[in-house]
Amino acid sequence: MGIPAHIAAALGCPPEIDREAFDAHLESVSTSRLPWFLADRDAREVLTSCLFDERAALEKVAIIEVLYVRGFVYYSATSDGNELRSLLAFPDSAFSVADVPTAALAALARLWPTWQALVVSEEDAGEGGEVVDPTGRGGEGEVWAPSKLRGKVLVLSPREQQLMKVEEIDLNNVLIALAGIQRETLAKKVGPPAWVAKSSANLGGQSLALRNEMMAGRLLQEALGETRPRWRFIALYRILEAAYLVALKDAFARDFLRAPKVAVERVQGALGSEQKQFDQLVVQHDLIANFDEIRVVIEGLPANNFASAIKKRVDEPLAREAGAKRWRLGVGYTYQIRCSIVHAGQRDVVFDRYEDGDDALVALLPSLERAVFALLGVDLP
Repeated sequence: MGIPAHIAAALGCPPEIDREAFDAHLESVSTSRLPWFLADRDAREVLTSCLFDERAALEKVAIIEVLYVRGFVYYSATSDGNELRSLLAFPDSAFSVADVPTAALAALARLWPTWQALVVSEEDAGEGGEVVDPTGRGGEGEVWAPSKLRGKVLVLSPREQQLMKVEEIDLNNVLIALAGIQRETLAKKVGPPAWVAKSSANLGGQSLALRNEMMAGRLLQEALGETRPRWRFIALYRILEAAYLVALKDAFARDFLRAPKVAVERVQGALGSEQKQFDQLVVQHDLIANFDEIRVVIEGLPANNFASAIKKRVDEPLAREAGAKRWRLGVGYTYQIRCSIVHAGQRDVVFDRYEDGDDALVALLPSLERAVFALLGVDLP
């Protein structure tokens, strides 16, 4: 049946070669001229089997962007004794052949017949268009991955495995996480909070930032240190939570000696509904305009699937309430976004199920920052 043209070209043999002649040719080629993953005899045997044995299982492959790969990584997973996935991570620098286990070399050999990118391409060519060392070797005992693979992860799976696309993606993410590698697309970063561009602040005498039980400094430090949109959002939301608990404590202390039973009942009722506490906090601290701004931001993202899901989750219940104010939609959106991030239930909106969730939060964070500083009573001229 012949062998793929890219293999014939790399090994210097005719495509029509038969198995016996190919095996002999492969053993005659100097290891210094072979692609680095074929330096191992077992890997060469795997390649021959894949090329001439129709029953040999070739691989499916996914290339995945990751943040940083310190060195070559190989990781494999099985399920009930059957191969499930194998992972190969390539650093963006030369790496030692000694760090590559035999199982990884065999996986690469199985992949090469259907995936020619394992050997250097024109993008790896030097000046004048000449390919520099197609074997991929670097210094003594070191090799380079082709440019398309540097700093990336390959996830290999059995060709016959049938999964839905969403299952395929999540299973790949599981393996990447188990291997201790963080995905770039799952770690979208947001720039510094807007307040860091200011050079002074005015804290009024009644500023919540001056109250120790608010832990405002600690929580702002937490928000400042978070570069992922979801955790920046949660860090800011915790300031809102702290505020309505402080407000509840103040109300209890004020009313208890005058009407202890009523004060206790009010606290119990408030603790039973976080949404009600939130609404009361917004009114008490004159944040209505801020949360109406948040409503406008979410409603201005009709093409964002996450924002649309949050909007639907909040709008329908509020539409049934007589006299519902529009700013309360902003409060509801903020609260439901918080729930979508910290909860992983099946009934409500779950942040991780939406690829564009980070985009919605990046649009929303400036408005939430302004609401938090208005709540704290901190003026940033």
